[in-house]
Amino acid sequence: MKVPWKKIGFGGLIVVVVVMLIWPSLWHQRTLALTAFQGYSTAISHGDYRTAYSYFANELKQTTPFESFVKQQEGLEARFGPLSTVTRQGWAIHGRGSPIVWVITIQADHHYVKRTVRFVYVWHREDGRWVLWSSEQQN
Repeated sequence: MKVPWKKIGFGGLIVVVVVMLIWPSLWHQRTLALTAFQGYSTAISHGDYRTAYSYFANELKQTTPFESFVKQQEGLEARFGPLSTVTRQGWAIHGRGSPIVWVITIQADHHYVKRTVRFVYVWHREDGRWVLWSSEQQN
């Protein structure tokens, strides 16, 4: 089927070209971000809080010292039992500006012995790598 370029118009053609140019970068950033999240979630599920903390953004480290992070994790395990796994449930990535600034929001379930707890994480790029900028317990 022929694409009706005359009906799409010049504006539609520009949108198609921009999407074709941005898509590879979007996919690459998505892969890098989800890989970083996997490293973080594996670390917390194994109780390796030092490695998990290494994924924190500088700003998050300023507001959440390592000892506070460990106490938060220990508090969750005291309430819900040991953490067995973290499973990603969904994600959305956004890029804006020039150069593009990428942000990804990830929803994940933390599977504790007594209960599954949903968290929403926000990650962004800092110093060339994906880092955790914020997290929020949903239930």
